[in-house]
Amino acid sequence: MSNSGAVKMESGVRKRLLEAAMHAFLDDDYQSVSMRRVAQQAKSNMSMIYYYFGNKEGLFEEVLRSWLQPLIDNMQSPDGEASPDSIEDFFRMYYRAALAEPRFPLLIMKTINSSDAPGARFLCETVLERGRQSGLVWGRRMQAEGKIAPDVDLELLRIAVVSMSMMPMLIRDFLAKQQGEPIDSVFFDRLSAFYTRIMTHGIVQPLGEE
Repeated sequence: MSNSGAVKMESGVRKRLLEAAMHAFLDDDYQSVSMRRVAQQAKSNMSMIYYYFGNKEGLFEEVLRSWLQPLIDNMQSPDGEASPDSIEDFFRMYYRAALAEPRFPLLIMKTINSSDAPGARFLCETVLERGRQSGLVWGRRMQAEGKIAPDVDLELLRIAVVSMSMMPMLIRDFLAKQQGEPIDSVFFDRLSAFYTRIMTHGIVQPLGEE
Protein backbone atom coordinates (compact mmCIF):
# COMPACT_ATOMS: atom_id res chain seq x y z
CA MET A 1 0.00 0.00 0.00
CA SER A 2 1.29 3.47 -0.88
CA ASN A 3 1.87 6.12 1.78
CA SER A 4 -1.08 8.14 0.49
CA GLY A 5 -3.29 5.06 0.69
CA ALA A 6 -2.23 4.35 4.26
CA VAL A 7 -2.85 7.97 5.28
CA LYS A 8 -6.30 7.87 3.68
CA MET A 9 -7.16 4.62 5.46
CA GLU A 10 -6.00 6.04 8.83
CA SER A 11 -8.04 9.17 8.24
CA GLY A 12 -11.09 7.00 7.54
CA VAL A 13 -10.65 5.06 10.78
CA ARG A 14 -10.34 8.26 12.82
CA LYS A 15 -13.43 9.72 11.18
CA ARG A 16 -15.47 6.58 11.87
CA LEU A 17 -14.37 6.59 15.52
CA LEU A 18 -15.39 10.24 15.90
CA GLU A 19 -18.78 9.65 14.29
CA ALA A 20 -19.44 6.58 16.45
CA ALA A 21 -18.36 8.44 19.59
CA MET A 22 -20.52 11.45 18.73
CA HIS A 23 -23.64 9.29 18.49
CA ALA A 24 -22.72 7.37 21.64
CA PHE A 25 -22.17 10.50 23.76
CA LEU A 26 -25.37 12.06 22.42
CA ASP A 27 -27.39 8.93 23.19
CA ASP A 28 -26.01 8.24 26.68
CA ASP A 29 -24.31 9.89 29.63
CA TYR A 30 -20.53 10.04 29.51
CA GLN A 31 -20.10 7.34 32.15
CA SER A 32 -22.36 4.93 30.25
CA VAL A 33 -20.35 5.08 27.04
CA SER A 34 -17.64 2.44 26.71
CA MET A 35 -14.70 2.65 24.37
CA ARG A 36 -15.34 -0.96 23.35
CA ARG A 37 -18.82 0.03 22.18
CA VAL A 38 -17.46 2.99 20.22
CA ALA A 39 -14.78 0.85 18.60
CA GLN A 40 -17.30 -1.83 17.62
CA GLN A 41 -19.68 0.70 16.09
CA ALA A 42 -16.78 2.20 14.14
CA LYS A 43 -15.69 -1.28 12.96
CA SER A 44 -12.33 -0.71 14.61
CA ASN A 45 -10.69 -1.62 17.92
CA MET A 46 -9.90 0.14 21.20
CA SER A 47 -6.19 0.40 20.42
CA MET A 48 -7.05 2.87 17.65
CA ILE A 49 -8.90 5.06 20.15
CA TYR A 50 -5.78 5.16 22.32
CA TYR A 51 -3.66 5.84 19.24
CA TYR A 52 -5.70 8.80 17.98
CA PHE A 53 -7.20 10.26 21.16
CA GLY A 54 -5.19 8.99 24.12
CA ASN A 55 -8.16 7.91 26.24
CA LYS A 56 -11.92 8.24 26.62
CA GLU A 57 -11.75 11.84 27.81
CA GLY A 58 -9.54 12.76 24.86
CA LEU A 59 -12.08 11.16 22.55
CA PHE A 60 -14.90 13.14 24.16
CA GLU A 61 -12.95 16.39 23.88
CA GLU A 62 -12.33 15.76 20.19
CA VAL A 63 -16.04 15.14 19.63
CA LEU A 64 -16.79 18.54 21.18
CA ARG A 65 -14.05 20.20 19.14
CA SER A 66 -15.20 18.59 15.88
CA TRP A 67 -18.60 20.29 16.15
CA LEU A 68 -17.47 23.68 17.41
CA GLN A 69 -14.22 24.09 15.48
CA PRO A 70 -15.76 24.87 12.06
CA LEU A 71 -17.79 27.71 13.61
CA ILE A 72 -14.71 29.12 15.32
CA ASP A 73 -12.58 28.74 12.19
CA ASN A 74 -15.15 30.65 10.14
CA MET A 75 -15.11 33.45 12.68
CA GLN A 76 -11.33 33.60 12.36
CA SER A 77 -11.34 33.83 8.56
CA PRO A 78 -12.59 37.32 7.70
CA ASP A 79 -11.49 36.91 4.10
CA GLY A 80 -12.87 33.40 3.75
CA GLU A 81 -15.98 32.61 1.77
CA ALA A 82 -17.70 31.06 4.78
CA SER A 83 -16.94 33.91 7.15
CA PRO A 84 -20.08 35.75 8.31
CA ASP A 85 -20.35 39.23 6.82
CA SER A 86 -23.16 40.32 9.12
CA ILE A 87 -24.95 39.38 12.32
CA GLU A 88 -27.65 37.67 10.25
CA ASP A 89 -25.01 35.61 8.42
CA PHE A 90 -23.63 34.47 11.78
CA PHE A 91 -27.04 33.32 13.01
CA ARG A 92 -27.70 31.48 9.76
CA MET A 93 -24.26 29.82 9.91
CA TYR A 94 -24.82 28.69 13.49
CA TYR A 95 -28.28 27.28 12.83
CA ARG A 96 -27.10 25.35 9.76
CA ALA A 97 -24.49 23.67 11.95
CA ALA A 98 -26.94 23.07 14.78
CA LEU A 99 -29.60 21.54 12.53
CA ALA A 100 -27.07 19.02 11.25
CA GLU A 101 -27.11 17.54 14.78
CA PRO A 102 -29.84 19.23 16.86
CA ARG A 103 -28.85 17.46 20.08
CA PHE A 104 -25.34 18.86 20.11
CA PRO A 105 -26.17 22.25 21.71
CA LEU A 106 -27.76 20.32 24.58
CA LEU A 107 -24.58 18.27 25.01
CA ILE A 108 -22.56 21.50 25.06
CA MET A 109 -24.79 23.01 27.74
CA LYS A 110 -24.77 19.84 29.82
CA THR A 111 -20.97 19.76 29.71
CA ILE A 112 -20.59 23.45 30.59
CA ASN A 113 -22.99 23.17 33.54
CA SER A 114 -21.07 20.24 35.04
CA SER A 115 -17.82 21.86 36.13
CA ASP A 116 -16.32 18.53 37.18
CA ALA A 117 -17.52 16.61 34.12
CA PRO A 118 -14.96 15.27 31.65
CA GLY A 119 -14.38 17.81 28.93
CA ALA A 120 -15.84 20.77 30.87
CA ARG A 121 -12.52 22.52 31.51
CA PHE A 122 -11.34 21.84 27.98
CA LEU A 123 -14.58 23.19 26.54
CA CYS A 124 -14.69 26.34 28.65
CA GLU A 125 -11.01 27.28 28.80
CA THR A 126 -9.87 26.16 25.37
CA VAL A 127 -12.58 25.92 22.70
CA LEU A 128 -15.09 28.49 23.98
CA GLU A 129 -12.40 30.95 25.03
CA ARG A 130 -10.95 30.73 21.53
CA GLY A 131 -14.44 31.34 20.20
CA ARG A 132 -14.74 34.38 22.46
CA GLN A 133 -11.52 35.86 21.11
CA SER A 134 -12.58 35.10 17.53
CA GLY A 135 -15.92 36.80 18.17
CA LEU A 136 -14.22 39.94 19.43
CA VAL A 137 -11.94 40.05 16.37
CA TRP A 138 -15.00 39.60 14.15
CA GLY A 139 -16.87 42.33 16.03
CA ARG A 140 -14.02 44.81 15.61
CA ARG A 141 -13.95 44.05 11.89
CA MET A 142 -17.70 44.66 11.66
CA GLN A 143 -17.23 47.98 13.52
CA ALA A 144 -14.41 49.00 11.19
CA GLU A 145 -16.68 48.28 8.19
CA GLY A 146 -19.52 50.30 9.71
CA LYS A 147 -21.75 47.25 10.16
CA ILE A 148 -21.77 47.57 13.96
CA ALA A 149 -21.90 50.93 15.75
CA PRO A 150 -18.55 51.95 17.30
CA ASP A 151 -20.05 52.39 20.79
CA VAL A 152 -21.46 48.84 21.00
CA ASP A 153 -19.98 46.77 23.84
CA LEU A 154 -18.68 43.74 21.94
CA GLU A 155 -18.55 41.52 25.04
CA LEU A 156 -22.23 42.16 25.74
CA LEU A 157 -23.04 41.70 22.06
CA ARG A 158 -21.28 38.32 22.11
CA ILE A 159 -23.26 37.20 25.17
CA ALA A 160 -26.51 38.33 23.54
CA VAL A 161 -25.74 36.50 20.30
CA VAL A 162 -24.79 33.28 22.12
CA SER A 163 -27.96 33.42 24.21
CA MET A 164 -30.22 34.16 21.26
CA SER A 165 -28.69 31.50 19.05
CA MET A 166 -28.59 28.62 21.54
CA MET A 167 -31.91 28.94 23.35
CA PRO A 168 -34.22 28.04 20.41
CA MET A 169 -32.20 24.87 19.79
CA LEU A 170 -32.39 23.87 23.47
CA ILE A 171 -36.22 24.15 23.49
CA ARG A 172 -36.79 23.19 19.85
CA ASP A 173 -39.34 20.42 20.56
CA PHE A 174 -41.33 22.72 22.85
CA LEU A 175 -41.30 25.48 20.22
CA ALA A 176 -42.58 23.08 17.56
CA LYS A 177 -45.60 22.22 19.72
CA GLN A 178 -46.19 25.80 20.77
CA GLN A 179 -45.82 27.31 17.30
CA GLY A 180 -47.57 24.49 15.49
CA GLU A 181 -44.98 24.53 12.73
CA PRO A 182 -41.69 22.78 11.95
CA ILE A 183 -38.69 24.36 13.64
CA ASP A 184 -36.52 23.87 10.59
CA SER A 185 -34.17 25.83 8.33
CA VAL A 186 -37.05 27.98 7.03
CA PHE A 187 -38.04 28.92 10.58
CA PHE A 188 -34.44 29.66 11.56
CA ASP A 189 -33.90 31.85 8.50
CA ARG A 190 -36.91 33.91 9.62
CA LEU A 191 -35.62 33.98 13.17
CA SER A 192 -32.15 35.06 12.01
CA ALA A 193 -33.66 37.96 10.07
CA PHE A 194 -35.80 38.96 13.07
CA TYR A 195 -32.83 38.83 15.46
CA THR A 196 -30.94 41.05 13.05
CA ARG A 197 -33.82 43.52 12.94
CA ILE A 198 -33.84 43.70 16.74
CA MET A 199 -30.11 44.30 16.89
CA THR A 200 -29.90 46.79 14.05
CA HIS A 201 -33.17 48.72 14.23
CA GLY A 202 -34.93 47.74 17.45
CA ILE A 203 -38.64 47.09 17.86
CA VAL A 204 -39.61 50.07 20.03
CA GLN A 205 -40.19 53.44 18.39
CA PRO A 206 -37.91 56.09 19.95
CA LEU A 207 -39.59 58.62 22.25
CA GLY A 208 -40.74 61.76 20.46
CA GLU A 209 -41.14 60.03 17.08
CA GLU A 210 -44.41 59.10 15.45
